[in-house]
Amino acid sequence: PLFISPGIIGSFANPSERPTVGLELSVVHWFPSPHGLTFGPYLQGEYVAGGEGRGSIGLETSFYLVGLEAGYAYATALEGSPHISSLQLTPFLSTGTWYLGARILVPFDGKVPPVVSLVVGLKLPISVAGDAGLGDLVERILFHRG
Repeated sequence: PLFISPGIIGSFANPSERPTVGLELSVVHWFPSPHGLTFGPYLQGEYVAGGEGRGSIGLETSFYLVGLEAGYAYATALEGSPHISSLQLTPFLSTGTWYLGARILVPFDGKVPPVVSLVVGLKLPISVAGDAGLGDLVERILFHRG
């Protein structure tokens, strides 16, 4: 089955970094048998406190509750460097409808140190192809049922 998942996200780092709030859209192919694997692209856009922004595009994959996002991030939020391109890695826990992750931004230029943020999100997986609904996805992830 194929799911399109619009959602809202927020991130919080150490006190010297500013919080963000934004939107995410992911397209996830769910392979229910034998292991509940998901894979697909994501797109994120966030407002950073202070009027700046951050965006990311990449791929995500998960196995039951555990997953990883990996992609390119562009930020105007880091002080002293108005435009930063970074590698984004986000290990996360998710049921398909909510997630909690640790976003790691590693700037390509090396002049700014990596930033680690706590990321929370809510998603609404919408089945667009295949025969599984949201209930099937959540039940499979939470209870390991096929």
